[in-house]
Amino acid sequence: MVDAGSRHREGKDMRTSPVRLLLCASIACAGFIAESSAQVSEPRSLLIRYKEHVAMKWGEPSFGTGAKVTYAFVRHSVRIENGLQRNGVCTEIAPLGKVFALPMRVLMEETRAALARWAAVTNLDFVEVAQTNAEILIGSLPHESGAPHGIKSRVNLVATPPSSGNVSTIRKAAICLRQDVSWTLGGGGWDVRVALTHELGHVIGIDHPEHVAPGEGKEWPVMHNRFAPSPELTRSDIVGAVSLYGARVF
Repeated sequence: MVDAGSRHREGKDMRTSPVRLLLCASIACAGFIAESSAQVSEPRSLLIRYKEHVAMKWGEPSFGTGAKVTYAFVRHSVRIENGLQRNGVCTEIAPLGKVFALPMRVLMEETRAALARWAAVTNLDFVEVAQTNAEILIGSLPHESGAPHGIKSRVNLVATPPSSGNVSTIRKAAICLRQDVSWTLGGGGWDVRVALTHELGHVIGIDHPEHVAPGEGKEWPVMHNRFAPSPELTRSDIVGAVSLYGARVF
């Protein structure tokens, strides 16, 4: 998630250097800024922005185009480029299961279910590969990672500014869940599938729709920065994703 109250600039010239965004899932957290100001009727207001670039996405740097993205579960600890505080290490996801009785098999199933949610509504295809070949890495934050209180997970994105136009291309991403959080299944507490769905939303280029409030009796979007968002994708979640990758047609 992104804290709309802080900015960070990296690189001397953002036109020639990769754009790097650090986002974190928490109630209060710090990282790079994604600018937003309009209503859900304007899909681009729901997207991650940096400086003059309107959006960031996988695949072709143009709106409404699909993409095939590879992912892997971290099996061996890896240093994430410009990522986490202190040692910047994302370790295997398995310790999450060892600590909180969520078996590796279950964590993998929950991750695939979260990926399937986004793939079901967009022209995005996620393909599981070996860690060394993956564009998206999914792992965990070590206890000693130094993550500030309240941050439950982190997302790191590496994107390349466009040679023309204003859409940046995402090249690499990582999702790292904290090991010392009481993750749950099926709602209540910190539901791991909801958390993964939210963080994957950031990974594909969607921001917090802080300006989008639910109507009476309706649930908050998955991508909203709240403790208890909807367990399923809502209209604003889908609108943002479809604007980037187009709608899935069966």
